[in-house]
Order: sequence, then C-alpha cells, then structure tokens
Amino acid sequence: MRARVLINTLTVIALIIAGSPMTNAQQTLTGTWQGYEVEYTDGQISIRLREGYDSERIREIISQYDGELVINFDKLGWGLAQLPEGSDIFSVIDELLREESVEAA
Repeated sequence: MRARVLINTLTVIALIIAGSPMTNAQQTLTGTWQGYEVEYTDGQISIRLREGYDSERIREIISQYDGELVINFDKLGWGLAQLPEGSDIFSVIDELLREESVEAA
C-alpha cells in the first residue's frame, strides 16, 4: 500500500514538473555586449519604440534575421521580438538602436 502511494505521489510530482513553465523556458545565456557581461534569453529582444513612431521598420529589420514580433507593441511602446535560437542578438540590437524610432532594445 505504501509503495503504491509513493508511486502515485511521484507520478503527480513528475506531471506537475513536466507542465511547469520553467521546463518550457528559453535558455538564458551570458555574453559580452558593448564591453559589459550580460545575461540574455536566447533569441529574444525586448524593444521600446519612441512615442509617435510605428513598428513597420522594426518588423523589417527583425524579418531580415528570420525573426518576428511575437508580442506587439503596447501602450507604453514595448514589444518582444523572437529570433531563431543561436542568433547573434547583439548585432540585431545594435542595428535596432541605430533607428530613430527605437528608444531601447
């Protein structure tokens, strides 16, 4: 009886862990950007548009790197771009920051 309870308990715990958002999370990496050691999520870039600009040029840049805007820009101007895993996001960030419409990336 105790063995059956233990097996059932372990099965429930395994099912909870398998469905946990942490198991589906993107990999966190470390790299050097502009002389600083930074942690970042593989393939993701948060972008903030300046007020009064639209996102068309940003979408063009992201698509050049086989990426897409996965969260559209909100009222505060923040959006999220997803690039293929292993992409050099630092070069994309640098290109985005050269755009007048981008306040932060």
